[in-house]
Amino acid sequence: MKKLLATTAIISTILFANTTPNEITKELLTTLGKNLKTQLQKDGANEALKFCALNAYKITKEIQSKYPNAEIKRISLKPRNPLDAPNEEELIILQAFERLNSINAKPKDIVVEKKDKKIIYKPLYISKQVCLKCHGNIDPSSKLSQTLKHFYPDDKATGYKMGDFRGAVVITLKKK
Repeated sequence: MKKLLATTAIISTILFANTTPNEITKELLTTLGKNLKTQLQKDGANEALKFCALNAYKITKEIQSKYPNAEIKRISLKPRNPLDAPNEEELIILQAFERLNSINAKPKDIVVEKKDKKIIYKPLYISKQVCLKCHGNIDPSSKLSQTLKHFYPDDKATGYKMGDFRGAVVITLKKK
């Protein structure tokens, strides 16, 4: 049994050695965060929201292109963009994160191993006050609210408070 576990660990290490989900997630969130921070400081929340609407997916794809065996996406129970809505399996994972957060348990990751891939769900929480500029309580008569309606007519990603569970970054690593 120990030999089987050791062999599995070695094979898993070899299969995934070229890609570290933590590195990918950190690069994605750092890149998005830096760009949003720059836009916020330069032009305010309204322009940062426009930047995000027009560039977040492009930035995600650029980062993904650096990791040929990885797919990257963001999902949420309250998506701003319909493309971030979870599928059935992802919904179960997000609901588990949400339940755990409701009892103040904040797991780092959930990993699902499949025959041909490994899926890592990395939870996202509202951890910075600046996030609430676009994800908190938005004045319905504000310019920001109008911009949200323009870019995201079905937006569900507002009303958050500090510490709330926001969603997850999903890294899918294809086995070689």
